[in-house]
Amino acid sequence: MYIIQNEFFDIFEDNDKVYIKTKKQGFDISNFSALLTSHPQISITYFLNLKNALENNLDDNIEIGVLKPKIELNVSPDDSEAYFKLNISQDEFKNNKQQIVQSILSELESNNIVHGVIYTVLDEDIKTQENILIAKSTPAVNGQDAIIKYLDLPDKKPDVREDGSTNYYEMNLIYEINKNDYLGEKIPATEGIDGLNIKGNVIPSKPGKDKRLSYDRKTVAEFDEDSKIVLRSLTHGALSHNHGKVSVIKHLVIDSDVGYETGNIFFDGSVTIKGTVCDDFKVIATEDISIDSIMGIGAAEKIVSTNGDIYIKGGVCGKGKTLIHSKKSVFVKYANSCTIIAEDTINIGFYSLDSTLESKSILLNPEKGRIIGGKISAYAKIVTGAIGNTSERKTIINVKGFDRKKIKHELDELLIKYKNCLLEVEKNKKEMKVFEGRVENFAELIKIKEYEYYYNIHEKLMEELSDLEQRRKYLSDYLHSKGEGEVSILKNAYPQTFLEIKNLQKIITKKTSGTFYAQDNTLHSK
Repeated sequence: MYIIQNEFFDIFEDNDKVYIKTKKQGFDISNFSALLTSHPQISITYFLNLKNALENNLDDNIEIGVLKPKIELNVSPDDSEAYFKLNISQDEFKNNKQQIVQSILSELESNNIVHGVIYTVLDEDIKTQENILIAKSTPAVNGQDAIIKYLDLPDKKPDVREDGSTNYYEMNLIYEINKNDYLGEKIPATEGIDGLNIKGNVIPSKPGKDKRLSYDRKTVAEFDEDSKIVLRSLTHGALSHNHGKVSVIKHLVIDSDVGYETGNIFFDGSVTIKGTVCDDFKVIATEDISIDSIMGIGAAEKIVSTNGDIYIKGGVCGKGKTLIHSKKSVFVKYANSCTIIAEDTINIGFYSLDSTLESKSILLNPEKGRIIGGKISAYAKIVTGAIGNTSERKTIINVKGFDRKKIKHELDELLIKYKNCLLEVEKNKKEMKVFEGRVENFAELIKIKEYEYYYNIHEKLMEELSDLEQRRKYLSDYLHSKGEGEVSILKNAYPQTFLEIKNLQKIITKKTSGTFYAQDNTLHSK
């Protein structure tokens, strides 16, 4: 069948192949593209054959291309989309629109495209020689993963007001919990909705991943409420997130003073004292201790937390005999003639007067904080507004310092342990999933001994991760200090202030301020 005939050549097709037979030379090949525009079914696949035929006047039938179908249908490999292309002129489409639209529908039917056909496209003014979307699958909607929420503990740090100032002695150290209080929840995973491809085949959806609520089963229980699983307290106490697990630890609340009516306090758990601790009495607890009286405490014998933090709202006036000792941090309004020892940080709102302070870091309010007299000793840094006074009160400031490379090396090794522990967690989870796929909810799993074995491993690994994370934060605090030991004085250090950082000494002989730090066996200031 002839497609193009002129004085220079004939172009015809045979079995969807396109041939040229040259009659005479002289046709400029650059004009050939204009012919193709008016005959969009022709696709030139052998350009050199065409060039040779036009230039050498060959009197043979030379194959130069293929004849594309008038309606070209392209289906994506995954049967998610189908496009059609009209290899005809715009005029031909306008003159035969109804017939061509019917042919498009027939082409879809012959290719088994039965879903997601966009029929509205066929009512529009279709542009020829362009790929046009005609069918689109309905994608599967994967299920949503379970959502876990826990009741948050208040940050154990001084309160920052809206104006940016810091209230160093207003805190909520202990979060009191009553029986049946809300502690967290799980919104269960959803199943998902299957989709359909354009050939009507099901596209399977993936169910959402379930997640496990982590809680102490002796003090917390889960309940089905409004299509959610809600955690509630089984007892009165204080909220704890120990090792990443929600629990309610024992909490002793004393509404008055600790004195002759109560005797000394020894308690396995947290202690809140609404009054004060009278002179010569002591409070020793395994967890957090909060003394909420604005009067603070006087010459109490000792306040000790073996595993937690200590908060004394009104400060300490110890008369030279009170000991405050915390496994973690201590928060006080002021420290007067007392000894405070904390393994992590000592936070003081106003001043330290004639006191002994020992901690990793000692932080006073940079605007109002003042250290006068006493002996102050830290390992990483000391930050304060002023040291000493105009009377040139002797004040000893000592930062023992640390080996930055050693700390960095330990931190790097810890991160490797953390990563390996995460890998062990994932490996153990795969073993647990074998059992989890057999039951509808986690409550039934606890009855399976084999599952309990892997569950106990999971609990130990999570405890290890929690311990590693706490250690990471502890080490990172060292690295946030300048050099290998830092003393920052934001306002004034007065004469008779004795600074020692990593055995490097400096005596302040005139009012000064700035940051002093040890590095490369040299004391620097800035």
